[in-house]
Formats: sequence, structure tokens, C-alpha cells
Amino acid sequence: MLFFQNRQNIYFCIAAPRAYYILLYIYMLTTTEAFVLRSVRYDDHMLIVDMLCRSCGRTSFLVRLSSSKRGAMQRQMFQPLTLLEVVADLRQGKALQKLRTARMLTPYADIPFQPAKTATAFFLAEFLLYATHDDSGQSDGMFAFLRHSMHWYDAAREGYANFHLVFIIHMMRFLGFYPEPETYAEGCFFDLREGIMCRVPPSHDDFLSAADTLHLVNMLRLNYASMSRFGMSQEQRNRAISLLLRYCRLHIPAFPEMKTLPVLRDLFSGNAHPQVESQGQ
Repeated sequence: MLFFQNRQNIYFCIAAPRAYYILLYIYMLTTTEAFVLRSVRYDDHMLIVDMLCRSCGRTSFLVRLSSSKRGAMQRQMFQPLTLLEVVADLRQGKALQKLRTARMLTPYADIPFQPAKTATAFFLAEFLLYATHDDSGQSDGMFAFLRHSMHWYDAAREGYANFHLVFIIHMMRFLGFYPEPETYAEGCFFDLREGIMCRVPPSHDDFLSAADTLHLVNMLRLNYASMSRFGMSQEQRNRAISLLLRYCRLHIPAFPEMKTLPVLRDLFSGNAHPQVESQGQ
């Protein structure tokens, strides 16, 4: 008889711990902005997605795709440098985190439909994949720079052929090895290992010639608004990105040869897409 008289209380005693743990689980979920860097097919319904998150740095997620076309988790959301708001269950020490939900914050209007811009987004996403790390201490300033850069690039209709160069140069500020042009003097050499200007060539081979050093100093002064006024041939542009990546390789551990670079060069070549080159000047 006592059981039936108090069964609501008994039910409450059983249900309350469950509610507590549900609320605790919800509290432990992390909501953050994230740029997609790479997505790899895991099986027919799942992806492994590497993202650069505002709150937790570079993180790998196991993503279950929606089975219906109206579902929240669609494959096209996970294209390189798409900006998402994600809700994740982050567990320390796990190689693959669980992504609960995701939504696009700013769908791009132009990048997915312009081959040169798409190739550039793939290239820069690969660069960020190798240049960043799983460090929650990465600055909000870097994330704000990424948001501003991709918004500018999506809106640009001309004068963007040097975008990838200026992007990487400015990213070096956040990565900790930005070359300081203030110490430059005519005829200087740039020491790629030390990141400094030298009056005489270093004793090793990792340095820029005087001509390449002057070209680097001129690029360091560029921003997205001014870069179209800095005339570069396709050959100069290709050499510039090769030298910048060589510099990065000396300062970023295990930085590999980039697979997307040949594709970017082909798409920006005058033979493949002459309209891209004319827009970029």
C-alpha cells in the first residue's frame, strides 16, 4: 500500500537523476564556429571532417549525414572553408569527436560557382590544415581574419588573382613567423631560416636573392584592397607562392608538399582560364 501511495515520489526519485544527467550532458556540449578544412568519406552515410574551430582549434569530427534531402547534415555543407556553427560533444583524448548538429552561417554566393575561386579555397583549406593545430589557445583575431578574408573573396568580382598570396602572408602574423620589412635596405637578402633581413648572404642555402627579397618586401605591404595594383605575371605569381611555401616549410613542423598547388597553377594559367588572369590584374 505504501508503494502505491508514494509511487509518484518513487518515480520522481528515479527520474530526477536521469534528468540531471541529461541536463549535464547538454551543458557539456560545445557550440562554436568552425571552418571546414577537409572531408573524407568514411562510409556511405558518414564523413570524417577536419575543422578549424574558434574554441578548440583544429578538430576532427565523425559526421553522420542526413538520410533525407531536408535533413540538417548534408554533404555539401562540408566543402572546404565553409563556415559553420557546430554543436559537438568534445571528449578530451579522443581522435574523432562527435558532431551533433551543424548549420551554415554564411553560404557563399560566388566561390562554389567559379572554378578558380573553388580551387583557391581548396588550396587555402589544405594550407590551414597543415599550418594550424589542435590548440584551443588560437586567437580570436585569427578567426576574425579568416571570416573577413573569405567574405571579401566571395564578394570580389575582379582583382583577386593575388588573394592566396596575401592571405598566406597575413596568416604568418598569427602563426608566429611574419617577416618584418622594417629592417630592409636595398640589396638585402632574406634569411628563410631566421626570418630576418641580412646585409650579406647567410652561410646556408635557405635565403632569398636580393631581387626576390625586394619582391617579398613589396608583397608584405599589400592588403586585399591594394593587391590588384601590384602587377605580377603568372610566372612571378607561381614563383612567389613557391617561395612562401618554402618559408612555411622551414617554420611549420612536418609541413608537406601541397597536393592542391598544381591544380591552382593550372586553373590560374593563361592557357586554361584567360579570364581569371585578366580579372586578377
